[in-house]
Amino acid sequence: MGQRDDVVCPACCSEGIHSFVKQNFSYKECLACQTLIVSHRPPAEAFSRYYQGSESAKY
Repeated sequence: MGQRDDVVCPACCSEGIHSFVKQNFSYKECLACQTLIVSHRPPAEAFSRYYQGSESAKY
């Protein structure tokens, strides 16, 4: 499935603990602020490539 990056909480930069898996995405909950985090997610470049080729990028 390609490389995926482990991420910390985007709100406070703390680590999270595993919460659940949904549609092959693992979710963590931040211990400090209770933010729900998708981790391991595709690298930022993968999102850029996806949206550059999407229909919504044309508008």
